Amino acid sequence: MTHDVFISYSSKDKPIADAICATMENNGVRCWIAPRDIRPGADWGESIIHAIAASRVFVLVLSHAANASPQIKREVERAVSHGLPIIPYRIEDVMPAESLEYFVSTTHWLDAFTPPMEQHARYLADTVKRILEEKPGEPAPPPPQPAAASRATLRPRPAWLHVLLKPATLAALFASVLVLGGLGAYVLRPPSFVGSWRSTRMVWVPGATTGFRQETLGELFGAAMTGPTTQTAFSVTAAHSYKGQLTADDQGTVTRIGSDLVFTSHGGASSRVRVTPVAVGDLQVAGMGGKTNEGGLILQGYGDKHSQSWVGQPDNVAAGSPFAGVAGVWRDDSWPALPTGQEWSSAMTISADGAYRLTLKEAEGGTWSAAGGQWRKTLDTYQFSSAGAITTGAYQFDGRNVVTVTTNSHSTTWKRVE
Repeated sequence: MTHDVFISYSSKDKPIADAICATMENNGVRCWIAPRDIRPGADWGESIIHAIAASRVFVLVLSHAANASPQIKREVERAVSHGLPIIPYRIEDVMPAESLEYFVSTTHWLDAFTPPMEQHARYLADTVKRILEEKPGEPAPPPPQPAAASRATLRPRPAWLHVLLKPATLAALFASVLVLGGLGAYVLRPPSFVGSWRSTRMVWVPGATTGFRQETLGELFGAAMTGPTTQTAFSVTAAHSYKGQLTADDQGTVTRIGSDLVFTSHGGASSRVRVTPVAVGDLQVAGMGGKTNEGGLILQGYGDKHSQSWVGQPDNVAAGSPFAGVAGVWRDDSWPALPTGQEWSSAMTISADGAYRLTLKEAEGGTWSAAGGQWRKTLDTYQFSSAGAITTGAYQFDGRNVVTVTTNSHSTTWKRVE
């Protein structure tokens, strides 16, 4: 059977596709639709390819189900390769999926998701007939009116518009329309976190006392994390999984005043803490973990409820100096080995001449969601409680490739990695 129109649809939309086919054929438009027009015993794929090649117009029944169909994507690709005018006939208020939007121009869309449906089908039939008949002198059919709309007579469309409806003209313009249509869809789409990012700036919220700021040496941690050597990476997938990594270090001077240590960062941050050295071999007695041949430091900031334990190897060269028992290479073992959802480590070197260097490393993963200026992340696993595994905050995009993410303690500006 010869035909003029190929109807592409998801099997979930078959009743609507059959109704469209019946309306067009009742109006003298010959259609090809599967499975009706596939001969018994014929190869399904070959029948589709031959039917598209023999068509003059391609009608795409666009819906959520059609967006998810790889078969429809292949059919649209074949129609484009043959230069067919494509008419997306939207039966649901959806945009084309990314797999389709490259091929589908918005110029000739027909919206058919408001009743009465028969009226939209007749309008589709009239539009297809004008294309097939190639009669630029005739006015195009007026679009269907909503039930509550005015019945006033519409003006005929200008003659130049009908020239555009010629198959030859549509084929010639199709490539440029695809480019412009794809660009427009890209520009109008809301910015997305999906992709890879690197931080360009991190600042503490003035007066914040949460996060690291409530920990012993919190000011030094903050100086390291906001310093020029910080490297932070962040990535989000389309499935909303995310990974984050941070490496940072800071250095400065340390002064011993009696039982206190005063750390002063080169960036100006300062922390004064009480220090209790633990001799080599006494870590187990102090309940600090570590290895049997290591010593330790117990640090506690003024006003802090909890102390911070560091273990490692003291520098024997400092014996007899103000930094005896304090100088050495130390690591923070107050955070035990965490599950895969979050990994944290910090290390500090204190020299006998009163210099220090602090190094921080963090890695975490979980799920990420963002909408309406608010974001939420949930760690895959968390050591302390399920409540602690969830963090929320605000965000603001500056274009598509720069975003500032804010928590209750700090804000970070990220730039997309191309």
